[in-house]
Amino acid sequence: MRRLLDKASPMPRRRGSTAKTILIVLGILGGVAFVSCLGIGVAGYYFFKKTLGEMAVTDEPGIRKIVGEMADITVPPEFAPQMASSVFGIRNVFFKWCPDKNCPPLSLDANNADADGPDAEQPGTLMLTSIATDPDDPPAVVNEDAAMEENFFLENLDEEFADYTVEKLPRTIGGRNCTFFIVHGRRRTFEERGEAEAMESKTPGEASDVTGAEPVATEAESPETLVDNTTKTPAPETPAGPKLYWVHGEFPGKSGSVTLELHLLEDQYNAEVVKALIESIR
Repeated sequence: MRRLLDKASPMPRRRGSTAKTILIVLGILGGVAFVSCLGIGVAGYYFFKKTLGEMAVTDEPGIRKIVGEMADITVPPEFAPQMASSVFGIRNVFFKWCPDKNCPPLSLDANNADADGPDAEQPGTLMLTSIATDPDDPPAVVNEDAAMEENFFLENLDEEFADYTVEKLPRTIGGRNCTFFIVHGRRRTFEERGEAEAMESKTPGEASDVTGAEPVATEAESPETLVDNTTKTPAPETPAGPKLYWVHGEFPGKSGSVTLELHLLEDQYNAEVVKALIESIR
């Protein structure tokens, strides 16, 4: 009887089956996590490769590709492509005036040791700059208040140039009124710019000429011992910069406002080429 009961009793539970099930589940979860991490890693690799790979583009097709992403503009053949960058929506493109197709590359910014791009103010440089905006937040209207923009630009010219003239080229681009300024004059040296800024920051009384003032004796100093410091040795003069042409303008681009900057010496300037450049913008 006891044997029959033993045979009829349920089979004992196998502990190994539970552990095996847990290991299978953990293996599946681990595989899913690995595949997910691998996918994120691959996507991140291609994202950073595309982004950082355009930090310093020097081949002509790559440069013109970035130009095409910025705006519909035809750069005349007199300008040789030098360098471009496109990082996180900020695009910069540099061309150099080189009608004979045989000229050295643009030099880096000599006034900034940390600069990783050409000096935009050196003669012969054409620079295009744009900053992409959110598609859901349209870019601000270029020259929304044309009078204010023009007054601000002209006021700042006094700090940058001396003995200059200004020509204005109005254009309608993308349904918006834009103005391109062609400035012809001598660019002030850095020393002159510093003096101009210092004079503007002073009050009329501080800016007055005090070099002719007589020394004043104090109780601690008698007139005999007072040293007259009003006569000073003149500082060496910085050579004046050459006369040049500066073209400046802003216009709506494909993903944000685009700024055009062009610096040419007098013997480099070609009015037909410059106007063709501006008129090519659509």
